[in-house]
Amino acid sequence: MRIANELITARGDTVRQALAKLDKTGAGVVLLVDDYGRLLRTVTDGDLRRLLLAGWTLDSELQVLPERSSRTVPLGIDEGAALEIMTSEQIDQLPVVDAEAVRSVCSSGGNWIVGYCF
Repeated sequence: MRIANELITARGDTVRQALAKLDKTGAGVVLLVDDYGRLLRTVTDGDLRRLLLAGWTLDSELQVLPERSSRTVPLGIDEGAALEIMTSEQIDQLPVVDAEAVRSVCSSGGNWIVGYCF
């Protein structure tokens, strides 16, 4: 289990910082959150690559990313149900949220990467 800070990133963080988190964790995703810890979107290496190809730099802040809703599930969901969603929607990570903030992330292997037990 990893601590949440390893996957959390903010709008003021740079592309370079997000790439470093992706590299360090190997999780395949970082979670862009607002000042209150609420999920704004997931960010993958592909998202960052597209920014660079569009002319942004490694020092560009993540606030330049377009808004995009991310698939989430509520805190308390059954692990089997979460994995079923991931399989049917062909996604590898699924943020678990409540009204307050991101609480954990389910990986495609069924292991909880970050956060709390259901």
